[in-house]
Amino acid sequence: MDQKQIFAEKAGVSDEALSAFEAWHEALTRWNSRVNLVGRSTLDDFWIRHALDSIQVFQCAPEPGRWIDIGAGAGFPGIAVGIMQAEALAGETYLVETNGKKSAFLREAVRETGARASVHAKRWQQVPAERFDVVTARAFAPMPDLLEAAFAFWGEGTVGVFPKGKGWREEMQAASRDWRFDAKPIPSITGDGAILVVTELRRE
Repeated sequence: MDQKQIFAEKAGVSDEALSAFEAWHEALTRWNSRVNLVGRSTLDDFWIRHALDSIQVFQCAPEPGRWIDIGAGAGFPGIAVGIMQAEALAGETYLVETNGKKSAFLREAVRETGARASVHAKRWQQVPAERFDVVTARAFAPMPDLLEAAFAFWGEGTVGVFPKGKGWREEMQAASRDWRFDAKPIPSITGDGAILVVTELRRE
């Protein structure tokens, strides 16, 4: 079984959604030859390291809703979320990315995949503060700084879904000095880290 088949089986996506993920992979391969979006060696691991790793974030809070992905980069996990929202015909994801070339890639990825997403080429501090249903970010910042950014978009009932590496416990401990929150760690299916599902976020 190749990686794409493993992804399709574990993610449980439809043929239409799988085609959207294929379009994302193809766009990423084209662009990565001239724009440093991901490490070149990881393109061969797209289906597990990037696609499956991203879709598990959506599966931790699968309500389509309004999501915001801070520091969206090459679209992990925001494009994956937008593809699943298109599948559900509901919800939208704001992709926030300061880098102009990465933002241009994200716009093309949204067009080619049909993801329900919009690209905002600015710093998170420049995005109008409003409530989102879900806040997410991958490899954006350590937890104390990540929660500072997330709080700008937090409201009653907001959920944070943050993939973290094996040092997630230490990051949570550091964040608890300035923040109070409930967090449910869900073991990652693609590595030795965890997805932190954060609720009830408030300043210390």
